[in-house]
Amino acid sequence: MKATDLMIKDLVLYKNNPIQIAEIITTWDSVNGRWFNSELEDDIDISELRPIPLTSKILLKNGFGKGKDKNGCTIYQYSVYAGDGYSIITVIDYDSSVGEWGIEVTSYDKFRDTTKKVVLERDFYKIHDLQHAMCLCGLTKEIEL
Repeated sequence: MKATDLMIKDLVLYKNNPIQIAEIITTWDSVNGRWFNSELEDDIDISELRPIPLTSKILLKNGFGKGKDKNGCTIYQYSVYAGDGYSIITVIDYDSSVGEWGIEVTSYDKFRDTTKKVVLERDFYKIHDLQHAMCLCGLTKEIEL
């Protein structure tokens, strides 16, 4: 995991305990021409952090409904209605036993008559991947573990 993989409020594991990222500090090493994590007394080195795997248990705990799509894949959906619009988060279970998920977030703004859609097409999703997709569509739901 790299610092560029994370953003503020991401959930990760530190010494097998979940923590939320509060800040990300890196320093430029002009001699070696690279970024490195500052090593202040209370800082956690990025190498000590581990991603939290996305699981159906976590999705269900956070209010995602379970169903099937038209292709027979198991999906989990969460809808948020606010003011003049809505957002729907769809997590597709391609093979969760090995961490293969698809994430799609669709937001519709009735006032502006606009739709934003974020589709992440890669495997092995972690909790912070879901948090990033939600953030891209302006959703701020806190994920419970």
